[in-house]
Amino acid sequence: MKKRKQYDHHSAEQKDTSNDLSRDQFGLHKIIVAVTESGKLFGLDTTKGKIIWSQFLPEFSPYHLKGGKERTALFVQRGTAHFPLPPQCVAVGKKKFGKGTLVFAFNPLTGKPADKDHPNGVLFPYDIVQVSLLPLTDEKFSKTILLIDDSLKIHIFPKTQESITHLRENVSSIYLHLIDQDSNSILGYKLMDEKEEGRGVAGISEVWSVNIPKDQVITKVASKRFDEHVHSVGRVLGDRSVLYKYLNPNLIAFASVSEDSLKPSAFIYIIDGVTGQIVYQARHRNAKGPLQMVLSENWLVYLYYNLKARRTEISVVEMFEGFEEKNSTAFSSLDSLDHPVFLSQGYLLPLTHVSTMSVTNTERGITHKNLLLALESGYIYTIPKNLLDPRRSFQHTAQLEEEGLVPYVPEMPLHPMTFVNYNKTVEKIRGIHTAAAGLESTSLVLAYGLDLYFTRVTPSRKFDVLKEDFDYIFISGVLSALILGTIIASKLASIRKLNLSWL
Repeated sequence: MKKRKQYDHHSAEQKDTSNDLSRDQFGLHKIIVAVTESGKLFGLDTTKGKIIWSQFLPEFSPYHLKGGKERTALFVQRGTAHFPLPPQCVAVGKKKFGKGTLVFAFNPLTGKPADKDHPNGVLFPYDIVQVSLLPLTDEKFSKTILLIDDSLKIHIFPKTQESITHLRENVSSIYLHLIDQDSNSILGYKLMDEKEEGRGVAGISEVWSVNIPKDQVITKVASKRFDEHVHSVGRVLGDRSVLYKYLNPNLIAFASVSEDSLKPSAFIYIIDGVTGQIVYQARHRNAKGPLQMVLSENWLVYLYYNLKARRTEISVVEMFEGFEEKNSTAFSSLDSLDHPVFLSQGYLLPLTHVSTMSVTNTERGITHKNLLLALESGYIYTIPKNLLDPRRSFQHTAQLEEEGLVPYVPEMPLHPMTFVNYNKTVEKIRGIHTAAAGLESTSLVLAYGLDLYFTRVTPSRKFDVLKEDFDYIFISGVLSALILGTIIASKLASIRKLNLSWL
């Protein structure tokens, strides 16, 4: 009888959990899909933190990168907008024993595999060096996943005739890059149509290469988010002129550190992923890692440790086209090789041991962005991007004040209220993932390490939601009185008009 009660209680809990999976009005209710190193997938509810479903893949393991890092690719191949087709996610990893790549497609709402014939994933007999999500869809609205094996052959998933046709139609506009840490170089490739048997659905050809000096080691690479939205293409200055942003979606930023113990230096590079042109480069003497960087819109923010001053410094680089917009319809890296205008500035950060860094993301890009810094102490510190503005100056003029810029202060202020997780520490944070909600003012934040921490942040406050202390009763009473007064006034006006017509 006791076992039966436990079983009934468990069934009711599962039933209640499944009923809670409903779309909310503001898009705040999400499911977090997490993949562990042991090959187990979890679906977590963001409102309660409970595990909705779990799936174990015995042959699945992450890829082991240089430096002891492990990486598993996880993509949203089809969202919930294509009803009655269910949503679909894809996890890409390495075979646990031996050579091979495991691709597992599943429903993120239930955790059930999409292919019933392969409940533990589809095994491919090759190792991959890069995997990416292409904006090409098939007849079932599933985005195409591009796989490059260790022989530089191209493969796609799912491999359907329509997806192959779409890839060959857009093959001339697809560029990619690979980082070879053994040779200390970055190689750029272009896809080309390949119809020969045994050569895959497409081929690649090398178009450029950037070789880093042998005394430097590439430690960090950053690129823009594919789902990032830019609300404004320019910045209005105090004299009513517009400074247009350099919005190149093909930019890649990477940092390298010199191994020379006598003259340690940190090098920052920004290159175009299509042409291989070095757009920006900088050197910081007496600096070492670990370097953290974020590339978004037209700016790059990175931090490093200054050995001479024994402090952590953070720098910002913003790129502008100038006061004339070159192309208002579309951007192409092949149009012009002109260098943009760079504005850079450095600040002192009163924090140490930053393990990772990220930036908030919203649905339309209207909200101001905040930088999220994960500290080794377990706290997440947020810095508004407005404070990291290279146009801040010691000589504060009326035009700068009209733009909303504050005077330049070398040291960044440290406010206790800007810690996101307050008194809840997250041990050994390895990464911070941000996502957009249905509300433009809200960004969803997930920090993962030994612990998982989920929260919502509002960089520009809740400008699209009524405040909690909003007086509904008073407003309802005023509106009701106005409506009643309008009805009475209209009645009296009609009676007066009728009386005047009889005179």
